[in-house]
Amino acid sequence: MKKIRMGRKGRKIRSIIAGVAVLALLGWFASLKINLEAQVNNYDFVVPLETRDISQAINTNGTVVMCYSSVITADVSQKVKTVHVRAGDMVRSGDVLCEFESGNIDDQISKLEKLINDTRSLEQMSDSNSANSVAYAEKSNEITLQRASVSLDAAKKEYDIANSKYGEYYSKYMAASEQADIELYYGMYKKYETSLDSLQKNIDACQMAYDNAKFQANQTVDEAHSQNDMQNLQISDTAEYEKNLEQLNKEKENLIIRATEDGVISDCFVCDGMYPENRELFKMGQLGKYKIDAKIFSKDILNIHEGMEAVFTTQLTGSDEIKGKVTNVSEVYTDGAYHADIEIDDPEMISVLKPNIDAFVRILVSNKEAVKAVSYDSVFTGEDGNCYVYRAREEKNGEYQAEAVKVEKGVETDYYVEIISSELSDGDLIVGSAEEHSSGDKIKIKGMTE
Repeated sequence: MKKIRMGRKGRKIRSIIAGVAVLALLGWFASLKINLEAQVNNYDFVVPLETRDISQAINTNGTVVMCYSSVITADVSQKVKTVHVRAGDMVRSGDVLCEFESGNIDDQISKLEKLINDTRSLEQMSDSNSANSVAYAEKSNEITLQRASVSLDAAKKEYDIANSKYGEYYSKYMAASEQADIELYYGMYKKYETSLDSLQKNIDACQMAYDNAKFQANQTVDEAHSQNDMQNLQISDTAEYEKNLEQLNKEKENLIIRATEDGVISDCFVCDGMYPENRELFKMGQLGKYKIDAKIFSKDILNIHEGMEAVFTTQLTGSDEIKGKVTNVSEVYTDGAYHADIEIDDPEMISVLKPNIDAFVRILVSNKEAVKAVSYDSVFTGEDGNCYVYRAREEKNGEYQAEAVKVEKGVETDYYVEIISSELSDGDLIVGSAEEHSSGDKIKIKGMTE
């Protein structure tokens, strides 16, 4: 029994000793942490003044395009039947680029020619004793029917064009990935979608007019139209239809579009079964002379000007930056952005490039490659309204004091500020967090003698 009691007493003593040791260790760690924090907080943030590159640039995407390109157009209102080329194809002068449908235009010309001839025939009848005859009235009804047929055809064509554009822009909207393109194509397809309802109503109205004219033409005419009615018909309609006929005959002569010179197709704006937008078909240019077509977004457009330096890279030319210069900035927002032309300075690189490849572009808004710059919190405004920085000046006793030095601010970035002063040199110790100090303050720099 005695041995058992002594064992318990020994364990109790050991527990007490272990507890004291743990408390001592925790105390040591706490004192160490306090000392470390005191050491960290005991120093001022000081950085040697040095020359930095604080150039500001606008980053964007672009495309390599041919410098001298022309847009091939056609004043044809018909639907494209077949496109024979695509972007990147080399063509020779005289090569067929595309063809328009001809069957519909022949039918339109035939109808207009008959309408004009019948109207002239009616005019001759009015000059004779037949002006009040049944034959005259029948001819007048026939012309009314022809007019209604031409109007109905025009209404259907207008609807067909809008429906074709609706489908085209809806497909582009569904395929778009860039937000700007999504918004652009959405607006375009909704515009044409909205117009379809009113265009269909116009077709319905023209169809009703045609049906009424057809009904009247099939009726037995008991009463001839007056000569005044005939004259009004001729005066109001013949000139307009003759003008339309002249335009259609011109279109018929240009249903096959050919290249007017040797070159390469850089852009294709049409495809089979569609109507041209603004009569534009293709863009064609010459190989070997290129520039960059850079996209400029609305937030940056006011900061871009002709003459600015730029650099770009492409996958074809690798990571080496190719120098260029902004030569033109567009005034019109198209294809989801503004555009700037960048002239390429390096002729050797031009010989390597190919049209329509993507480029990553940096346009230098401010070229500050080698300027004295400090962090923005190192600059403060004095009571006199001037800008200053604190320089840590070493005294004879080895200590440092804050000395206010007047500066001028130049270009500012998100972190650095360019400073201009003849009193400062590279290597001068500039104090950060200037607002926390005053002139003459002791500046403690890590490593100095306590």
